[in-house]
Amino acid sequence: MIDSLQEQNEPQESAGKSARLSHCTDLNAISPPVQEIDSAQVNERMSNLRWGREAKVMARYFLNEELEVIVCLGDITKQEADALVNAANEDLKHSGGVALALSNAGGPEVHIESSALVESYGKIRTGEAVVTSGGKLKCKKLIHAVGPMSGKGDGSEKVLIQKAITSALGLCEIMEFSSIVLPCISSGMCGVPVELC
Repeated sequence: MIDSLQEQNEPQESAGKSARLSHCTDLNAISPPVQEIDSAQVNERMSNLRWGREAKVMARYFLNEELEVIVCLGDITKQEADALVNAANEDLKHSGGVALALSNAGGPEVHIESSALVESYGKIRTGEAVVTSGGKLKCKKLIHAVGPMSGKGDGSEKVLIQKAITSALGLCEIMEFSSIVLPCISSGMCGVPVELC
């Protein structure tokens, strides 16, 4: 979960809105903080986040004073944030794994809106992300990030996963969201080794 997407990058124009988009070229570059963070500051940030009872904090990284990455183990359908990210396929069928769980928890609206998107615009390309409502989920929007399927053997999985995550984060930034819950992309039914996800 990311608490605050505020970055100090140059503004870029996108869809008529000014947005500060950040692009991470290597997601492995995220490392534990070198600076000490005041525990009162941590407690204040934590009180602003609402996780499902099942969520367990596994790791925490402070990238700067306003950007925190919290790695949790839990049920994504129970999380509350501005945006939840769905590990989707290009057809937005939500037929298994995280996608099915989010679609079921979100109710029929998620399926209806997803089908309408694909009908209107065609399949979503690998590495891209699109937005629907979250239906009954505890989020403002559900972002569907399309990751790669394993088995191509061309080594492109890592780059495509990074592209899908960057696309999802970019959408959150355009919508000025400050919290996002992001699962591993392509790790389950897609068969990409979890260490790449």
